[in-house]
Amino acid sequence: MNRRRIGPLLAVVWLGVIVSGYVLVHFPITAGIAAALLQTGLGIVAVIALVILGGAIGALITPDLSPLSDLERASVQALLGLALISFLAVVLGLLGLFPPRWLAWLLIAAALGGLHRQVIAWARSMWNGLRGVITAQDEWHIRAIQIAMLVLIVMAVILALLPETKWDALTYHLVAPDWYLKEGRIFSYPENHFFGFPQLVEMLFLWVMVLAGPNAAALINGMFGLLLLSMLLGLLNRYGKPAVGWVVVAMLLISDSVWGQFFWAYNDLAYMAYTLAAIILILAWGRDNNRPDNRLLILSGVMTGCMMGVKYLAAPFTIGIGLLSVWLTYRSGWKKAVTATGLLVLIALLAFAPWLLKNLIIDGNPVSPFIWGTSGYDEIDQYHYLRPQTGLKIGNLLLLPIQLAIFGTEGGVFQGSTGALLFGLPPLALIGWRRRDEATRGLITGLFIAVLPGFLTWLAGGVISEFLVGHLRYIFPMLPALAVIGALGFDGLGSSSLLTDLYNICRVIILVMVAFGLVVASLIFIRMQPLRVLVGLQSEEDYLLEKLQAYYFTMQQINDLPEDASVLFLWEPRTMYCEDRCTPDSLIDQWWHDERKYGDLAAIAENWRSRGFTHVLVYETGGRFLIEEDPLTPLTEDDWQALDTLRGTELIPVWDELDSYTLYRLAD
Repeated sequence: MNRRRIGPLLAVVWLGVIVSGYVLVHFPITAGIAAALLQTGLGIVAVIALVILGGAIGALITPDLSPLSDLERASVQALLGLALISFLAVVLGLLGLFPPRWLAWLLIAAALGGLHRQVIAWARSMWNGLRGVITAQDEWHIRAIQIAMLVLIVMAVILALLPETKWDALTYHLVAPDWYLKEGRIFSYPENHFFGFPQLVEMLFLWVMVLAGPNAAALINGMFGLLLLSMLLGLLNRYGKPAVGWVVVAMLLISDSVWGQFFWAYNDLAYMAYTLAAIILILAWGRDNNRPDNRLLILSGVMTGCMMGVKYLAAPFTIGIGLLSVWLTYRSGWKKAVTATGLLVLIALLAFAPWLLKNLIIDGNPVSPFIWGTSGYDEIDQYHYLRPQTGLKIGNLLLLPIQLAIFGTEGGVFQGSTGALLFGLPPLALIGWRRRDEATRGLITGLFIAVLPGFLTWLAGGVISEFLVGHLRYIFPMLPALAVIGALGFDGLGSSSLLTDLYNICRVIILVMVAFGLVVASLIFIRMQPLRVLVGLQSEEDYLLEKLQAYYFTMQQINDLPEDASVLFLWEPRTMYCEDRCTPDSLIDQWWHDERKYGDLAAIAENWRSRGFTHVLVYETGGRFLIEEDPLTPLTEDDWQALDTLRGTELIPVWDELDSYTLYRLAD
């Protein structure tokens, strides 16, 4: 070696030693951070693997879905495959054969390997479809919307990986699969009436829990949302209006409740996606009047059954899809209309059957907990659930869309917010109706027919009980249809030279609302501080204690009780983060119900003892809220006084460190 190089080489070695030592001493990735990052990555990989597997299974069963666009085809295939993966979980659960984590990963890897051709075909369809709708937009305002939507989706994906804190997820969406896995099988649990609801999405949550734990479960719902958006983009692209597709996406994502669904472990985005898939497929089938492809009709029936497999509330939208099939075929004769609709209904029932059979096997009631009831849901519960004779007057019902658009807030009276555009833009579709092309008029009319029964049923429920119109999620499947109708209405203004000024005004309004929605979402993201948890700078336990406060602290106290403790909750339906010893008040009526069923306070306490309860947790804040703030509750001060009497006789205080919860031991 050249002697002149020795000195510089030693200097470089010296620099390397110093830098290496510094990095080792100051290395920022601790064991805790590395573990958190690995867990986050595992969750993301698990969800992506399930969706890709679903797409491959769908591509195997339905390789050709003409005349759907690439995006529509790939989305429908994924929805079909995910439904079949969910059904597999039901079969395994009823047999008590849930696989351990290593075996579940091995099965998924083997399935993806065996279906590698379908994986490639599905991924190619999705990629080509996305490339077509993203790169084809030259208008600056569409580019701006695309960027804003990408930011919203990225924020939602990050938030979806946080430990779950939302009410319904802690009550049943995650509780049911969590308890099934702990038990090693699917079992009947009438004490939580939600366990009887269809569980297509919850079974996918279960798969995620097996593969990576519960924190990534919300990402499955978000994936259903992405499939929903992909279908909408593909649908409008097939109709030659790709720019309109991005307006539709924006109308949905700037809705607080819809965007929030992307990072909650709920099932409403799947509810919307399967409904839209059923509508798209039957519209595509009906457009070919000469030789309609009945495979599309059959697949629409499958999607309709899957929609019911997500929520019982899908029933009126099922009627809408049936009416749509009649509208598409009646001109060819009523015989064809009856035949087509009968086939659609039959296929839908077959696709819905697994959830009916599951309930029949474990609960003895195919539509548990309704109609025939269960041991945890009787006539008293039914009355409390429906709260009849509290309905709104007709005038108030007609104002509901305006109230939803303006006053709806997440956690407010309507338990959700649509944003201003979803109800603000659709009336524009009536302007220049005759000037619109036949295909656009057919699309708008078909969407309207499909969702109208769901909306009317919701209003009719409001006549019976105000409680039944208090949840926006009941009509979530309407929202994509409203978005398409509204965006097409806006687009129609631009096709007339007489309405150009109105078109430009509406475009500015849309952009302002997109900016407003982006600001609101960004503030939510900043307030939730997700990165601290996801990179391990804050422990999950500290995060849950910070976000859930009294609830999580109370669950910790209950978990410290002796192993043989069994706790009955009053006015608290959430049991996530509590061990199996907790029995929820899922209908939030346990005390009111038992008073009316047993009458005597001593008889109530004796019934609790006979059911094996050793402790009672009273959610003081929840009970007082019902009496003081909820005008629809049948609970009264007399009921509260009766509970106070029981506290002095049968309930012995154990823990009351917080004003919001009190834990009692049930006297022997």
